[in-house]
Amino acid sequence: MRNLRHRNLLAIITSCSSLDSYGNEFKALVFEYMPNGSLEHWLHPDVYWFNQMKQFNLIQIISIAMDVASALCYLHHHYTSPVIHCDLKPSNVLLGVDMTAYVSDFGLARFLGNSISSMNISGVKGSIGYISPEYGMGNQMSTHGDVYSYGIIILEMLTRKKPIDKMFQNGLSLHTYVQMAFPDKLDEVLDPLILFFEGVEEFENQSKCRDLMKTMMEICIIPLAQIGLMCSMESPKERMDMKDVVKAILSIKYAYLSQNMCYI
Repeated sequence: MRNLRHRNLLAIITSCSSLDSYGNEFKALVFEYMPNGSLEHWLHPDVYWFNQMKQFNLIQIISIAMDVASALCYLHHHYTSPVIHCDLKPSNVLLGVDMTAYVSDFGLARFLGNSISSMNISGVKGSIGYISPEYGMGNQMSTHGDVYSYGIIILEMLTRKKPIDKMFQNGLSLHTYVQMAFPDKLDEVLDPLILFFEGVEEFENQSKCRDLMKTMMEICIIPLAQIGLMCSMESPKERMDMKDVVKAILSIKYAYLSQNMCYI
């Protein structure tokens, strides 16, 4: 795994094998410290994190989505043998000092070319809410499973709702929750703070502010929600490929930056 090299993968610095203070054998992998913690802490902060950190803004959400997509695209398409992460979730996305996102924790990762990839995966552990439906039926592992997890993370960033939230029962899921509102009523399920981006408070009148927010919904948030929905489709064949996801999010980021330049 230390041969994996990508700007959005948390690289292993070294390993450690020693004895702890009690004389017990101690082994560890050493990674770079991530001062902004995990995406989980930002989406669902406890008291400590809330007192220490500011809220997300829209460009940060887009950038994190881009970083994670780039990492998965590398794992799925640009390494010697395709790598499946198998446990992608917000707590395994760490944030650097500049809010760059790094995918971490490859404890369940599998190389697609290995014999284990053709085995029944009913015993493979993951995280409830992020495991793709076909894994629950014992299907073979594939890159489609990571795509599903990625789609759920996108929807979670937009709504600040965990896929295991108590409201999701009796057939309602995070996917269907957003899908039912998409696109005309999407603002009703979004995190209320998502449209508070840098510079909005400097507008001289509320009309100009509302116009910009409406534009951001059309060129950024709705397309991003659509990516989340398409990646988290129940059928693996209906999900997007990570190459296409990277292209789509890059377009969204350019649209955001171009629109904001018009208001400078």
